[in-house]
Amino acid sequence: MDLAAADRGQLQRFAEEWVSVFSNPQVDTYAQENKPFWVRPGQLPRTSNEIIKAFTEELCDDSDPYLYQAIELQGFCSSSNLSDLRKGEDSRVQRPVALLDDRNRYDIRTDTRGTRHPKKGALTAHQLYLELKKARYSSRLSTPALPNQGHVPLATDEPDADRRLIYVTDVDCWSVLAIVATASQRQAGYFRDFVYRHLAFKTFLGVHMPSIGFPTFALEFHLPFYAWRRCPHPIQDRRRRANGRPLRCSRDLNFLILDPPDVPLPRLQDCIYEAQISCIVTGFDERSWVALAFVDTYYKGEDNRESAEAYVDRSIKNSIFMDPLTGGRVDADTPIWKPREYFLRLVECRTDQVRQEWQNVVARLLEITEPYTRDYLLLIDDLPPDHTERYNKKVQRFSNRTIGFLQQVADLLSKTIDAWDTFRNGDIGYFSGLELASGRSGSSFRVLLTVDKNMLELRDLRQEVENQKRLLENLEREITQHLAQDNNKIAALQQQSGEHTKLLAIITLIFLPISTSFAMFGVDGSVLPFSKSFGNYVLTTACFGAITLLVYTTISNWSWHWDLLKRIPISAVVGERLFRTDGSGMQDGFQDEDIEML
Repeated sequence: MDLAAADRGQLQRFAEEWVSVFSNPQVDTYAQENKPFWVRPGQLPRTSNEIIKAFTEELCDDSDPYLYQAIELQGFCSSSNLSDLRKGEDSRVQRPVALLDDRNRYDIRTDTRGTRHPKKGALTAHQLYLELKKARYSSRLSTPALPNQGHVPLATDEPDADRRLIYVTDVDCWSVLAIVATASQRQAGYFRDFVYRHLAFKTFLGVHMPSIGFPTFALEFHLPFYAWRRCPHPIQDRRRRANGRPLRCSRDLNFLILDPPDVPLPRLQDCIYEAQISCIVTGFDERSWVALAFVDTYYKGEDNRESAEAYVDRSIKNSIFMDPLTGGRVDADTPIWKPREYFLRLVECRTDQVRQEWQNVVARLLEITEPYTRDYLLLIDDLPPDHTERYNKKVQRFSNRTIGFLQQVADLLSKTIDAWDTFRNGDIGYFSGLELASGRSGSSFRVLLTVDKNMLELRDLRQEVENQKRLLENLEREITQHLAQDNNKIAALQQQSGEHTKLLAIITLIFLPISTSFAMFGVDGSVLPFSKSFGNYVLTTACFGAITLLVYTTISNWSWHWDLLKRIPISAVVGERLFRTDGSGMQDGFQDEDIEML
């Protein structure tokens, strides 16, 4: 469905539904955001395992259909615990991984930046947990803490956090626990699906709006991709799943090099990495909402522009802080207050980033594969005949490996494109008629067109990958035919050689007895047991001919004779003394299974 040809009536109904549900602030319910989902009246404090289990099992009436999520999340977080997260003494919770931007809009009419919480800098998982544990809304909105509640929000004099932005790089079990342990009841269900999709390398783009219960929303996207980098050796993802394997896979691409193993590899190797960008915007009205982003940056090395510390350093140097959730493309001090508008900006910025990564991957693949798919015949013609077969086998192995890799690239591209098509044919209606901060009518439509252009380029890249895959498949078939023809020629030569050998053997059978007899009758007559006569010569020649024929026949049919010998039981050869008379089958250390047929 083209955006320009969309069903205007359907889009308008979606937009009207959003406005009617979320345009009015639900101030009376804001205090509930100060209490984590797992807190219950009269309930003792829970351990980290119990919190993760509640996160995956207690948020729905029937947890069995969500077992796949429970296995993934509980396994990933199995090495974390709430005690170490709270103390912050463990080195695993002291690495800066997150940024937090909390603002309210009390004085938005006089200052469009709103009132921002003091800047905290790059946060560790421990610091992120302490910040998220603070009451999001002031005490005048909060209900008294219940006895034995297990969680009391930290007291704070900071302004309310109407709009909360959380940015986490290379999310690990500790940062997941920090977010899960502080998620409110209305956030937890959305966060569970969000965390699972990110860990499982899933693709998604859509809007969640439950038709029953308290009205809430979640705008979410997950964009997995491959990143191609040149480095001395592949960078391994330090995060681990429950089975010990890395969360994201990486490998060098030396299998795409046709040079023999004894040729030194270049100092910088081509490496491919799995990576994903995931974002969710969730809330229960257009005034109170949270945006959370998980961004994989491990493949860029320790010092990269998307690390939490790098954003802080640039903000100090340039005296301007860029929004990390948008990839540093939007000024954080010119905040976007509408959740739908902010989500569209995230989609626009991040799809453009993913498009650039995919362009790099496909361009490098074409650079490697095109010389073989385009110039194969020219290369073959320039090779000497004795090198052609060896070169063909090398190219065949290269084609087999590369075709599989191209299929993986095309499949992952297809998932992103299919997610956009699904969104464009349905959930896009929730953004119809939205005016962005510029105040220009139709601005949201232009943003969506920009995203659509990015997706169009991804379609072109997928087509190039699929075309290259087809060319390699054709090349592989052509090489197979060449090798088959070479094998046929070799077989014909071997057959011809066999015929010559057989002719030579026949000549030998004829002349060997004659020459042997002739040599025998040429010695001193006293040595022979019979007299030299023509009759004895003929008889001797006949005997030698029979012996020669017998030896030739035995050698020619040796495999048949060997099979016949193997059918003779060993007991017939070595006697029955190896076996007991009682039939137990064991004597002097021998057992039935140790006695084999010859």
